[in-house]
Amino acid sequence: MMAKTKKISMQVWLSWFVVVAFYAYQYILRVIPNILIPYIQGKLHIDGVVFGQFSGVYYTGYALFHIPAGFLVARYGLKLMLPAAVLLTALGAIPITYTNSWTSMIIGRICTGVGSSFAPIAAFYLLSEAFPSKKFGRLLGTMVSIGLAAAIYAGAPLAHFVENVGAKHAIDIITGLGIVMALLSFCILKSSKGENHVKVRDIWTVLSNYKITLTALAAGLMVGTLEGFPDAWGARFLSMKYNLSMAQAAPLTSCIFLGMLVGCPLCSWLASYKDRYMQTIIGLGVVMSGVFLFILLGPPLPYKTLSVLFTLMGVCCGYQIPALFVASKQVPHDISVLSTTIFNMVVMVFGHIIHTIVGLSVEAYGGINDLNALEQSLTIIPVICIIGTSIFFKLKRKVLVF
Repeated sequence: MMAKTKKISMQVWLSWFVVVAFYAYQYILRVIPNILIPYIQGKLHIDGVVFGQFSGVYYTGYALFHIPAGFLVARYGLKLMLPAAVLLTALGAIPITYTNSWTSMIIGRICTGVGSSFAPIAAFYLLSEAFPSKKFGRLLGTMVSIGLAAAIYAGAPLAHFVENVGAKHAIDIITGLGIVMALLSFCILKSSKGENHVKVRDIWTVLSNYKITLTALAAGLMVGTLEGFPDAWGARFLSMKYNLSMAQAAPLTSCIFLGMLVGCPLCSWLASYKDRYMQTIIGLGVVMSGVFLFILLGPPLPYKTLSVLFTLMGVCCGYQIPALFVASKQVPHDISVLSTTIFNMVVMVFGHIIHTIVGLSVEAYGGINDLNALEQSLTIIPVICIIGTSIFFKLKRKVLVF
């Protein structure tokens, strides 16, 4: 795309702004079904289970299209692919208000997920092509923090917006914003002129590199603190152990996401300082698993202490950014975007795997209403986090970051 230079041009920074804006935009479309529950259920007369399918199918498109998206971006560049991805993401919302067909709504939601999968991949590509490697982790961490902030804080303004202008007009405006963003990205991004000749066999080159596969496996084993605990089991466990209402327990698990807002750029800076990437990841894994085990198996703790500990766990979840950077450096530069894409996909898949394992364990030990079953089952998360950390420790002298 753009050649690396010591001085980063304004055009490159504008390109980065477009990518970050799209990353935040797709997070808003990711969470908007939660705001539109009454509208969609009233329109189609569906129950909660069916609505859950509508919300969840987004992740099917998002996860399954990672490798094709990485291949397309590496082959054709951002000038063509990013505007198309933004359009696909935005237009996928149109069936919500312009059709009564459930099939059309599902297809639209899948399209939004597929388009959104280009957001992190576009970031990997632009950072590897247009910025010095030292800035990779810091800028990526900042972008993830902005996306998390959009997911956490967009809910209330969106609900207020929908309430005041109506669901149909709200979707029209949000879709229009996406179309404007697509046009803006096409005007700003520079043509890649096809210099990245990525081939299908390059996918096997990445998959067969044991350093990348073990790095992705280890990072996936450590992801339960973020993708297994706060979004499913955390509030229930805390409400039972500490006799809290769900309204009191939910903010505690949200502290993990708030901690990650700080952790992404902070962990990236710590890792890049004197190139201590593996040491930083290992240290974060030890702290994260130790704090988690203490919360699960230790004595009851004050509410404020719990909020501090969960925030600390969230900060440690920033390990993903230096781990991704490590994965990108184990293959030649021209296919590094594929390595980061595959890494990101594997970590996401492990979120689902961990959910499944914990769920099966909870049922085996007595069900979700049994505190002992929850404690024993949730212990799986820090234990496999320790295993993942151990893999990084074994790889420390074999993985080179330059």
